[in-house]
Amino acid sequence: MLKKRRVTFFFLLPGAALLAVMVGYSVITLFANSVFQFNFADPTIPRKFVGLQNYVTLFKDVRFWVTSRNTALFTTIAVSVEFFVGLSIALLLNRQIKAKKVIIALLILPTMMMPVAVGFMGRYMYNNEYGIISYMLRQIGLLGPRSLLGNKALLTHPLLAFLCIVATDIWEWTPFVSLILLAGLAALPREPFEAVRVDGASGWQTFRFITFPMLAPVISVALLIRIVDAVRVLDIVYVITGGGPGMTTETAHLFAYKINFKNFNMGYGSSQVVTLLIIVIAICVFLFRQIEKEGI
Repeated sequence: MLKKRRVTFFFLLPGAALLAVMVGYSVITLFANSVFQFNFADPTIPRKFVGLQNYVTLFKDVRFWVTSRNTALFTTIAVSVEFFVGLSIALLLNRQIKAKKVIIALLILPTMMMPVAVGFMGRYMYNNEYGIISYMLRQIGLLGPRSLLGNKALLTHPLLAFLCIVATDIWEWTPFVSLILLAGLAALPREPFEAVRVDGASGWQTFRFITFPMLAPVISVALLIRIVDAVRVLDIVYVITGGGPGMTTETAHLFAYKINFKNFNMGYGSSQVVTLLIIVIAICVFLFRQIEKEGI
């Protein structure tokens, strides 16, 4: 056994070393750029060392706080809905139902699509003139001159545009959460369920005291993956709204993209990316501690 571990370590070492060098170089370069002021599009302007001034400017920037709030709100709503809906779907598919494999195959299709493609689909579906979502809302009386939502286009209304972004993310990633939880449910031992069934426990009691506690580690992993992924959302927001109207749907990573690759203010943009990296690491550490408490 020890010999096999040494052989495995020997083969994994080059790949791990290469990955460490690539990640380490990128992170060091990012930190180094964040303490300079320079324009990537104009190499004639010399780099100027400014120390922590970029960070001071960033924390005084109202746009940074607005996009951070948008990202936090987006992550909270999207991941919460994805978890509850995904758990419901997983519990349903965990039963013996007909065409289960076909349902799972169809369920995974949104997750297999590129986020940019999903964004373009959402953009056309939410279009006020020929979008199917706008058409359906008008047919049921939720969109129109005298309707509850008014006669504005979905993507020009601040709240509705934000909800459209959230709904698109939920549609794409709920199947991913449900499949992780379904795999966790399938791996649970049968003995505790048989014991509580003999004792006459109800379905809710079985779920509350047996299923949910035993599934908690898998739930923690699913939430970890989705929270980290939702915090760095960029693709669908850029394609569907571009961050508008105003800054109502602009996320932190979209803000960083605009600073770095549209304004070419690489020093200031790097300081924001470093800040986002620290936030994501803090989230990962917190969630990993929660996972350790669950015994993974």
